[in-house]
Amino acid sequence: MTFNPHDHKPAATFDEEMKAEPPAESNSQGQFVMALYSDAQKQQLVGYLGTNQVWLNYAEVAPRERALKIEQFQYNAVTLYRNLDRLQTWRYLSVSTFAYVGWYLWNGATAWSLEPNGRFASLWNGQNLSVTDYKNPGQYLYAWNAYQQLYVKPEPV
Repeated sequence: MTFNPHDHKPAATFDEEMKAEPPAESNSQGQFVMALYSDAQKQQLVGYLGTNQVWLNYAEVAPRERALKIEQFQYNAVTLYRNLDRLQTWRYLSVSTFAYVGWYLWNGATAWSLEPNGRFASLWNGQNLSVTDYKNPGQYLYAWNAYQQLYVKPEPV
C-alpha cells in the first residue's frame, strides 16, 4: 500500500485523523463469526474468535455465545477484518509487537490472508493464528508459528 503524502493532505489535526474511519472505498464481504479448529479438515473445533472479557482489545478463544460478529473487507488491496460487536465497534483485527492478536483502531489494522484450507496468517509478521494449548479455553490468540496453529472457518451469524 503506497500513498503519496502530497495527494493526501490532512483535513484535520493528527489526533482527529487517527480517530477517523477509513474512506468508504472498502468492499465489505458481509457478517460472520470465525470458528477456530485445530486441524485443516475442521473436525476438532477449539472455539470461536472472541474478545477477552476484562481486556477487551485482546482476542481470545471463546464459546459460540461469545463469538464476535466480524466483517471482512478489502481496503487498498489488503484484506482487513472489522469487529462489529457493540462494545468494540469499528475495531480491526491486528497483531501487537509481541504477536498478540487484538482489536485496534483502523490506523492500527493489519492485513490477513485466509487460505482455502483455513490457514489464517497475519501479513504483518507472516505468522499463523495460534494458541499455546488447544485444550485450555479462554486463551489469548497469537500470530506466532511456534504455538499450536489454528484453522479458521467463517460461519454465518
